[in-house]
This record gives sequence, structure tokens and C-alpha cells, in this order.
Amino acid sequence: LLLAAFIQVWMLADMKTYNTDMGHCGTGNLTHLMEVADGYPYREGSRPQICISNSFNFAYRYIGFLHLLSTIGLFATYILMNAHRIKLPYLNLKRIKSFFVTGTSERAYKARYEATHKDTLTQNSLQRMEISAFCFYNLWLVIMVIASAMGIIYHGYPFSIHLLHITAMFDLLKRVIKGSMANRDQLLVLVPFALCIIYIYAIIYFATAREMFEPTKMEYCETLGQCLSTVIRYSFRLSAGGHNYSWTNRTSFNDLWLRIVIDSTFWVVYCIAVLKLVNAIILDGFISLKKEREDTITDMLNTCTICGKNKDDFVTMGLSWSTHVRNEHNTWSYIKLFYYLSTCRNQSAVEKQVHDKFLIKDVSFLPLDRSLSLEVKQARYSYKRHR
Repeated sequence: LLLAAFIQVWMLADMKTYNTDMGHCGTGNLTHLMEVADGYPYREGSRPQICISNSFNFAYRYIGFLHLLSTIGLFATYILMNAHRIKLPYLNLKRIKSFFVTGTSERAYKARYEATHKDTLTQNSLQRMEISAFCFYNLWLVIMVIASAMGIIYHGYPFSIHLLHITAMFDLLKRVIKGSMANRDQLLVLVPFALCIIYIYAIIYFATAREMFEPTKMEYCETLGQCLSTVIRYSFRLSAGGHNYSWTNRTSFNDLWLRIVIDSTFWVVYCIAVLKLVNAIILDGFISLKKEREDTITDMLNTCTICGKNKDDFVTMGLSWSTHVRNEHNTWSYIKLFYYLSTCRNQSAVEKQVHDKFLIKDVSFLPLDRSLSLEVKQARYSYKRHR
């Protein structure tokens, strides 16, 4: 990330457009064209060429090569550390049928599969730690390697893609992306619906008002395909309502009514019904993610990891909750116990029994729903009550 940022900062300070009036790259160390350096001389009437300095032309290739080695090292380290967790995809006809016939999403299918095969998943200790071979992070690492290699060839431009890796450094950005993609299944359903609306209005424009488009403003409607491309472009622009086309060669009052009908219906159907629905789905994803995080934090603070007792059970009996989670049922003490059992060769009968249950995920040896201090307190309270 730092190497890519360094190259981009140098590009901002170095690259300039060829001055066709003066016939040179300008003052300073800008001595040649990028295309000239690659064997393509400047031709009159072609697009403006780019000037780069000799120092940048020499340095970005070596910095880029170092960046490529770093990216390959990052990718190789990730693969070697997670090779046992990466799961190759397989063709599941039931999953495909579930999506196209019943409309069940991937997450819903996975939840139903886990509920049906709960016992099987419990026996497989690596099931919940598996990583899909085509998960987003794996694909992102591949894109980084390709962009780094292309950056050496194409004058450092693709190195700008690596600046997006800043999301991996900040947990806040990760949560923002996760919240916006929480309801991605619903968002994907809206995409064909929005395209259908845009296509209908492209037909309306092509049939009734195709001559009002202005080609000099990149408004094309000579064919239905051109009209669809123009409508798609203007549909993603912010406007008070409608597409805000030029409407050339339209001067009568009847043309005004036609424009009012088209713009108002498009504003209601597309801008309000579709775009506002997209915003609502994204906002709902943030709300659900926030609630899930708050529930997790509440559960961590108010529920014992070992016995599952709630904080209120101890407060009601006049016991200290912090003493219970710090001394009686300390999570790190149990982690140390499991580590000791996994490394100890001369185990006693009790230790071997606990270790065997731990390997098969049998938690019956844990004090589930039991606390010695709470049971003693309840026994004393019951004795005083019946005395």
C-alpha cells in the first residue's frame, strides 16, 4: 500500500500533458513523451500525449518490481497459511434448483442445510473454519497481483487499484462495506427490475421522441440500442426528476405535456420506487449489522462463556459477576487447560477423558448451567428459608 501510494504521489507531481502549441513537454526534467519512449512518436491530430521525467520513467519500473514481489509474497503467505482451510467449489444441483425454483438465497440455503445436518457439522471440526476458494478476499489478492504486474507495463496506472487495500487496515471501513452488502441478495433482485424499467422508457423515447436527442451532448437515439445506452447513462445521474434531456426540435405546447408525463412517471417509478428502495435495503443492512454487533457485545459482557449463566443470576443472589468470570470461570484458564491437554503426553485417566471429549466437541465435561458459588449461595438461602 505504501509503495503504491508513493508511486501515485510521484505521478501527481510528474506527469503532464504534451504542449502541442510549444512543441515540447515543458520546463524542467520532462524531456520525452511516454509514447516516444515506447516507440510511438507523436502524430499531429492525435490525442494529447503524456510527458514523464527520465527519473520517474526509470524509478517506477524498479519500485513497481519491488511492489510486485511484495504482492506475490502477500498472496503466497496467505495461501500457505490457509491452505488447509480453503475449500474448492463443487456443483450442487440442489442449491441451483433451490435458487431458481424457490428463490432461496445462498445464505438461506446454508442456514437450512446447517439446521438439517447439525450433527454432521458438529463432528467436523474444520467445517466452520473453511474458506471458499472464490471468496472476495481471495479474488482481491489475485486482482492485486495482476494489477501490480500491469502497473510495470502501463506506466504505473494500475498501482492506483492497490490504494483500495486501505479497507483491510481499518475495521470501520470493513463494517461499512459489510453493512452495505448485508442484504446483497435483495439488491441483486432489484437490478433486473431497474433494467426493465429503463428499457421500457428507452422504447418510449425511441418511439415518441427520438429526434429530440442532441448528439453533441452525447445523447444518441438513432437505434434502440443507442437509445437504451443513453437512457442508462442519464438514469444514474442525480436530477430533480426525469432525465433532463435537451429536447431539441420540440417547441410546441403538446411537447411539454409529453415531457411532463415521461419525466413525472419516471421520477415516481424509478427515482422513488427503485432508488429509495435500494437506500432502504442498504440502511436495513446497517441496522441489522448494528443490532447483531450490539447483541454480541451484550452477550459477551452479560453471559458466562463457560457455564452460560447470566449476570442477573449472580446480581440477584448478591454475588460479584466480575469475580465469577475472572476467578471461578476464567475463559483463559480453560484455554490453557486445552493447550496443556493437547501437548501433554503423560495424561491421567481424567485428563485423557476430558481430552477425548474435547476432540469430538463433546462439552459435557464443562460445568454447563452450573456455578459452584451460585449453588452454595442458593443452598444457604434455601437452608435459612426452611429453618
